Amino acid sequence: MTIEKIKPSLDEMWKFIDNMIYPNELVPDKTSLTYEQVFAIYSKLSDIDEMFKEIAQIEILKKAVEEERNNNLTV
Repeated sequence: MTIEKIKPSLDEMWKFIDNMIYPNELVPDKTSLTYEQVFAIYSKLSDIDEMFKEIAQIEILKKAVEEERNNNLTV
């Protein structure tokens, strides 16, 4: 199942990119990129951000399962 990304405004994308890339010296010159180029950067960073959130959630779930398993063994 593919979820199509909603195309945000250029300002919204730059705000997200600025928050994700630190220090801001790493951010390309805003005036030199087209909307499509900015969207490509935004999309990749958004995907990476979502992936890290999913990995963190998986780790939380794994820890909860392990704790439940340990509790069942001691009862």
